[in-house]
Amino acid sequence: MTVESIFKKSWEEFTKNIVLSLKVSWWYFIFPLLILALIVVSLFAGIIASIKPAQFYSAQFYSTPDFNMSTGITGNVVNDSAQYTAIGFLIIIIIIISAIVFFLVIYFTQLVILCMTIFNEKGGMKRKEASKKARDNFWIFLGLTLLIMVILSLLFGVPMLLGILSLVAFSKLLILGIPLFIIFLIGGIILAGFFGVKFSLSPYILLKEDTKITEAIRRSSALVTGRWWKTFGCILLFSMISWALSFVASMIMQVLYFFFLAFMFFAIYLGVVGIAIIIFIFVGIIIAIYGLMTGVTSLVMFLLMKNLYLDYKK
Repeated sequence: MTVESIFKKSWEEFTKNIVLSLKVSWWYFIFPLLILALIVVSLFAGIIASIKPAQFYSAQFYSTPDFNMSTGITGNVVNDSAQYTAIGFLIIIIIIISAIVFFLVIYFTQLVILCMTIFNEKGGMKRKEASKKARDNFWIFLGLTLLIMVILSLLFGVPMLLGILSLVAFSKLLILGIPLFIIFLIGGIILAGFFGVKFSLSPYILLKEDTKITEAIRRSSALVTGRWWKTFGCILLFSMISWALSFVASMIMQVLYFFFLAFMFFAIYLGVVGIAIIIFIFVGIIIAIYGLMTGVTSLVMFLLMKNLYLDYKK
């Protein structure tokens, strides 16, 4: 099958799956993140509202603190310190939980779309069917993802570490240390890139052939052997298409950012509640745009790679 044939077949499947992909993006990406944004913005608004403005504008706050005095900076160092410490921990917890939820949302959404591209070639699959496929393969796919990440990280990280050690060892002779660092750096990039391409078909083999993790990696390497440059070229081409679509979304978000700044200027006069509302609206629009683009770009990339795998499998 030629690259042109892969594009043609992928386009046919794209038209059958795009509506379902956008539904998946709404229910598993946009909607959960809108709820998360509402909770996070509300929490931060509450935190900001709980801080006494006088603490920031008092003359004592800006004066040089005397740490030998029991009253400290604001006159009640124990209470202020406890308050700021609690707020700091709360913010850290909110950020960590938000990051975990964000990762899980993106991961699950893309896994649902991937299952949809593999098991819905003829169309007609329902959203709940695709999500069930994703749930059934959640842990094994996560294991594959983590194993590949570890392998590629080691392939890049070990040469990188050797390069840094070379710089340290030859710190007084940089004319030798810098070239060694560059050689190890390039070597790490080449190794990680080479095996990254070799492993690129693993997700499709894992789901389509229902194999074990190591078998999927081995089968992917075997299929790519002798076709490495073709595979690399296809991945690069497919990625450029995905990047182009993402670029359009980023330009839209840049325009929205200027509107956001303008609205924020007026929202300042509305106090904490007004600022929180404007931030939530802006974040919500960004989530919606990013979610829709994820539904489109992920579907495009997964279909192209799946059909490349099916071509190699013949």
